[in-house]
Amino acid sequence: MSRVLRQEDFVQYNGFYGKPHCRSVVFHLYGGECATCHRQIERGNFHVAHIIARSHPTLMEKYFSYLDVDNLLNLKLSCPRCNSKESNFVVDALMLQGAFNSSARVISSRLESVLEKLQAIVKRIEMNGADPRICTDVLYIDAGEIRTLAADWQGAVVVPRSELDARVAEAVRNTLGSDGDDWITYQAVEEAIGFFRNHMEIRNGSSYSIDSDGSLPWLNTAKGQLYREGEFRPIPERVKAAGLIDGVYLDPDELSKRGGLLFPLRTEVQRWFRDIFVTIVWAQRKLERSGHKQYLALDEREWHAICECFDKLSVIEAGIGKVGRRLTIPNVVAHFGMRQNKLCFGEDDISVSDEVRRMCRAVATDSSWGDGALMLKSKLRPWLARAFSIADLAVRQTIGSRLVLVGDERSFYRRWMPRLPKLDGKTVEEVRLESSTRQTRRRTRATEKQSA
Repeated sequence: MSRVLRQEDFVQYNGFYGKPHCRSVVFHLYGGECATCHRQIERGNFHVAHIIARSHPTLMEKYFSYLDVDNLLNLKLSCPRCNSKESNFVVDALMLQGAFNSSARVISSRLESVLEKLQAIVKRIEMNGADPRICTDVLYIDAGEIRTLAADWQGAVVVPRSELDARVAEAVRNTLGSDGDDWITYQAVEEAIGFFRNHMEIRNGSSYSIDSDGSLPWLNTAKGQLYREGEFRPIPERVKAAGLIDGVYLDPDELSKRGGLLFPLRTEVQRWFRDIFVTIVWAQRKLERSGHKQYLALDEREWHAICECFDKLSVIEAGIGKVGRRLTIPNVVAHFGMRQNKLCFGEDDISVSDEVRRMCRAVATDSSWGDGALMLKSKLRPWLARAFSIADLAVRQTIGSRLVLVGDERSFYRRWMPRLPKLDGKTVEEVRLESSTRQTRRRTRATEKQSA
């Protein structure tokens, strides 16, 4: 068999069965056709089978001394029926030769184009806010119209929050119908405001939020009036008198540059998945921009975002069934934090270069948790690709547009999740109705006892 194939050409594909993109590669290599019965297979219902079963690694060594049993050459696309029939039986040498020759021809003729196609799929990780998987539609209000609604405060454009809420609520009703509610409207407006690097919001005359990079005089003035020495001040009466409460304060230059306000209209499910994709996207971009070849340092907030993303993906995997090897939490070389202005690592025996220490110090916070994370880029990169593929698959398998409450009332495990094939629960309306019904029953029983 080694005379027919040059096994040296396939050494690079050792361990391919464990790669995150293995299933996609094999499916596209065989064009969705079972290698045994030659029938077309549904995209979500196929097996990646071994020509020589994993239970017979010595047989693989006998024919290909340089290749392991998980090499791409030893993999084929199979429908569940054929894979079950073949099980781990050992076939004769002549049949093996035919199977391996066929596999080699498929790899040689199609692998390059398949990898190009998959690379295009991977590039979808650079999704924008209007990606249809996480956004139904977009409401756009141009800068000219914004200015007709706005007042001026020391150079800032002040837009009444009520005007934005009304416009978005109407768009939500028209686009999402009964799936739209006040919370979805609120989140859409908050997201649109959040796109601005410099902005301020005063709500109901009593609370406010400021996001500033310190470059704008009007925002610095506002911060000086509203915030000092770690404590919030009451909103000045002159601000209230000018009718500038319940307003969104925007920088006019940034408003002109953006051309207006962009409101992504998302269902509950789309917004839930958006949080996952946002985490994956910024982590991917941070990887690409990091100057160090081997390591990446995440601050405490970034590491917690990765953990939360993993937590959601773990439940997703349970909801969509078996999707290959289970996703595990990303490997961390060491956790770090600042203690009395000194960089400390959670592992006492950690040995890293001064350059890596400087990189960690740049993002470390003075926290009792010390949850900065030093990671290997070579480990995080495939983890992100795998996480993206799981989330992408779950988006397509989600049933309905509303989140459901999963878990039993008697258990600690209760959370709002998308409704997936193997994950069901109750919507907000169903939970409220159930709660109302229970309360009515209690009142009825109490009334009956009093009457008795």
